[in-house]
Amino acid sequence: MRVIVCADAYAEAYFSALKGLNHTFEIAGLMAENTDANRKFAERCQTQLYTDIDALPDKIDLGIIARAVPFSLGGCSTVAEQFIERGIHVYQEEPVQKDILIHLMKKAKKNSLCYRVGKPYLRLPAMQAFCSCMKKVLEDRAVYEIGIDADLGICYSIIYLLMNILPKARSLTSLNFKEVSSGRYVVFGEMGDIPFQFQTNALRHSPFPVLHRIIVNTDRGSLSLNGSQGPIFWEEAVKVPLENLSFRESRQYISSFVPSCQLIWQNQAHSIGKFVLQEWPSAIREELLQMELAMQMKRQDAVLAQKEILCAGNWEAILGNTYSEHFEGRREAVKHDLWNPAVLKYSINKKTDLTGEELISYCESLEFDFLSLCVEQRAQTLLVTMLHFLQEKGLFLSADTSYRAEEIIQKVGVASEHEHVLLRWIDVLSQKGFLTFINGKYSYTAKVTEEQVKRGWKEMAYLWDYRLSSPKSTEYLQNNVRSLSSLMDGSQKATLLLFPEGRLDFADSLYKETVILQYCNHMIARTVTDYIKKKEEDKREGKHNRLKVLEIGAGTGATTDTILSHLSQTPYIDRVEYLFSDVSSFFLQAAQKRYEVNLPVTYQIIDINSDLDGQGLEKDSMEVIVAVGVLNNARETNHAVAALLKILRKGGILLIAETVAEVLDILVSQAFMMEKPEDVRKGENKTFLSAEVWRKILNEQGKLIGEYPKDGHPLNLLGQKLFVVGKKEKICI
Repeated sequence: MRVIVCADAYAEAYFSALKGLNHTFEIAGLMAENTDANRKFAERCQTQLYTDIDALPDKIDLGIIARAVPFSLGGCSTVAEQFIERGIHVYQEEPVQKDILIHLMKKAKKNSLCYRVGKPYLRLPAMQAFCSCMKKVLEDRAVYEIGIDADLGICYSIIYLLMNILPKARSLTSLNFKEVSSGRYVVFGEMGDIPFQFQTNALRHSPFPVLHRIIVNTDRGSLSLNGSQGPIFWEEAVKVPLENLSFRESRQYISSFVPSCQLIWQNQAHSIGKFVLQEWPSAIREELLQMELAMQMKRQDAVLAQKEILCAGNWEAILGNTYSEHFEGRREAVKHDLWNPAVLKYSINKKTDLTGEELISYCESLEFDFLSLCVEQRAQTLLVTMLHFLQEKGLFLSADTSYRAEEIIQKVGVASEHEHVLLRWIDVLSQKGFLTFINGKYSYTAKVTEEQVKRGWKEMAYLWDYRLSSPKSTEYLQNNVRSLSSLMDGSQKATLLLFPEGRLDFADSLYKETVILQYCNHMIARTVTDYIKKKEEDKREGKHNRLKVLEIGAGTGATTDTILSHLSQTPYIDRVEYLFSDVSSFFLQAAQKRYEVNLPVTYQIIDINSDLDGQGLEKDSMEVIVAVGVLNNARETNHAVAALLKILRKGGILLIAETVAEVLDILVSQAFMMEKPEDVRKGENKTFLSAEVWRKILNEQGKLIGEYPKDGHPLNLLGQKLFVVGKKEKICI
């Protein structure tokens, strides 16, 4: 069967549904307005775009009319009638007004065609689960009232559902219609002798039926469906015992151990993306299979037709005027204002870091597509920010001007010690297509506006804050962006932006509250704990010698905290001698104040870029060495790794956590406080080594025995790796 899809918004759901039924249906084209977006969509779907019904090809069997049809094509009902006149069966997504419905049904019957009003909403898993629950409630309990708060676009389906479930539900009675505010309506009435209250916001219409809530109040409690994906709750009624002064002696006591609120059903595919891309097309697919059966019969089902007409009449009685005024007459796009509800959880516990199994569970729940979007959007925002900064400096303001690297450096006024950072900017902007490099000169491909930059940062905060990092991390980056001029010329020290007035809140947000570093720290702590446990249980090693653990570049103590927390939960904490080291006495002083006196921690200043022997670290002296985010600041990575392995005991482990991708936020912040590399990064003009290069170095100097996240894990998109390394001899782990 050849199908034409007529839609103005989100035709993708119908195309996705039809592709899943390609053994039955063949997409003949898209009927829509001649816009750039529609042309691109048709091209991507490899189908023809039609802007006029007269241009449609012959032999179209089915016309699918989505709820949103452009008025330039005549609107839903006009297109449906034109399809029928051309001998095309029609599937029209609800709602339809009663007189129009009757007219189209009669016309389809006269032409031996099938006209069907589609209600894919009723085929969603959450809705089907709620129907089952509601039927059981009606069997067992007395229903007092039904409350509905719904987006205008799905009211028709909800009315149809109530008509199917409620006893004696036919025409509505005792209607009282009230507009409580602009576009906000409340309707009181009865359906099947059960009172109902219907609230709808006529200005809130969305192409997808997401916004709604249904509550069924009974003598025992309330059943509620919260949105098109659920969940479904049962809330037990709290009754005050009247027959006895003592609650324990009352009849209510027997049920007092029942949870006051129970989760009855929850959708596993809980994201809006899964709803739009999977559940909604699946519901449409089921509808189209029913449509196929009706088309084969070439006639209307009389019982279903009467039920449809009754539903249309009830819908029109409740919302007909509302629909006509606020939907048929308006096609204004709904503004999508970004707001992250995760801030509500933070408002309660003031905590963004996760621990233990809670952390692992959260990391496993992160989807590849979501992380890809986060990383791509963050990179795009930072690239736009960089180019905007250069344009504010008078560079790349017109396409006919180009600059050599030396000219850009001079124009920006960058200090000599930061020239490599600016050169890295230019290189990245060129790689990503924001600049072109021809004959030794750079020119721009597109101008960046301040509005683009602001929108990018707002979207980045929405995606990252509370989900992958702390809002403080975003605030820290924004502070750096505002200070880029002074960072470039050296008048602003980058360390003072990371530690303003000696505070650690920004540093903690970066090292303690980003999901990927929490994950790495957890895996480090687990690996160290497992190693020490095995060593202690091996009698051949002797239990009386303390196990020495060295942390290089411990900084704010984010990794230290996690390791000591894990070890404190074992009987082996007293068998460990933990050396907390950093190049700065500032961190050592802060650590000495933070850690308890009875913890086995000592402190020492150690510089990874200086000879370790000369700093009192003897050969083969350490069982475990931890280095998180410190070797990227080593001038020569090979030498640093070799030096650490030299002081590692035979059978010991070296744990290295490093950034392994060109993370762009570093280029507007911490790059201004990092050592200029003298290894392979210098020749390749890179800030960080790739995972492949790290593997090569580690296997040359020692033996790579494990890494996290493992290949294929979505967290790899965040550009951090933990490497577990040993000497070339046998490793005890």
